[in-house]
Amino acid sequence: MSDDATQSIDREQLYKLVWRKPLSALASELGISDVGLAKLCDRVGVPRPRQGYWVRLRNGTKETAPALPPAEPRNQGPYALPRRGTQKQVPRSIAPDVTVRSRLSKPHPVTRDAQESLRRSRADEYGVKRAGYGTGLPMSASGANLARAVRILDAFVKALEGRGFEIVTIEEWGRQVTVARLGQETIEFSIKERLRRVPHRLTPYERESLERTGSEPYKKFDLAPTGDLSLRLERLEWLSTPRSWSDGKKTSLEDKLGEAVVGVELAARELKTLRVRREADQARAQEVERQRRSEARRRELERRRNEQLREMAIEWHERRIITRFLDEVEEQLLGGSAAKEVSAFVAWARSSLGASDASAVVAENLDRWQREDGLEQKTGR
Repeated sequence: MSDDATQSIDREQLYKLVWRKPLSALASELGISDVGLAKLCDRVGVPRPRQGYWVRLRNGTKETAPALPPAEPRNQGPYALPRRGTQKQVPRSIAPDVTVRSRLSKPHPVTRDAQESLRRSRADEYGVKRAGYGTGLPMSASGANLARAVRILDAFVKALEGRGFEIVTIEEWGRQVTVARLGQETIEFSIKERLRRVPHRLTPYERESLERTGSEPYKKFDLAPTGDLSLRLERLEWLSTPRSWSDGKKTSLEDKLGEAVVGVELAARELKTLRVRREADQARAQEVERQRRSEARRRELERRRNEQLREMAIEWHERRIITRFLDEVEEQLLGGSAAKEVSAFVAWARSSLGASDASAVVAENLDRWQREDGLEQKTGR
């Protein structure tokens, strides 16, 4: 990690840190919220201690940390961790003017899909309708906010296309996702109505059960629509750029769409920086591995050649001994009664033995050396 405004951390570092100290203490050191740190761990597949782990550890109960699972391709890292108070803000002067019309005019294909999905969906128990199944775009709103959310979506995606983004639906991990794409970078986003917790209202069945048995219902709270819409960049918790814009007390989400467009651009730029850095790290690692393998092949070839050299020396020595032996045989036995048979044997032995000088032995093995050299050059590239 670095001490700059934006820190970088990889999965292995994150895994070691979250099992070294409580998440709240670690988040304070890193300068981010404990909720954001927990979301990052879950997002990139880093297991973290269960509730009560540190209490049990202090009480002497030892628990083994689960192994770090392999990273998914999208989650290779490194991840940028913004320090508190250093998150980049979008200058209003560079934010484009994005107008949300009171009525849809030539809606974008993504808008039409979301509108149709919302029309077909049923409101849940809280009165909220959700789109996304089939469209790939998470949207949720209630009542009059449905039409408003669709108009905001239409203005937003058109503004993104005006800045060079493509709005496409892709398949990722077995699900359809609508994203803003710029080059190789993709940004997933959602528009949702914020919900708040309210005390649970007893249903007639729960009221009757309470009067009859005295047992309290397990449900303590309900969710109620707030009427406030929020636009959020999804699955990008580790970025230092702004990732959400919502209705506020003084300004509405419509007034912040220009900032959201620039926020998407900043997110795409930071994703590209991280991708280029990751690719450079991977290229360096691949080069180190290539050199390691090349050196291993060179050492193996050197070992084989030393072996062959010893074998040639032994072969040359054996040939000289056999040659001297045949010379003695000729000198001592050719004048005897079996001179013809001895002569034939010596002739056969010399022809099968070959030359006994060192240059001849080297010449016979030189071709094999050259073939191995050619193979090494091809595989070492």
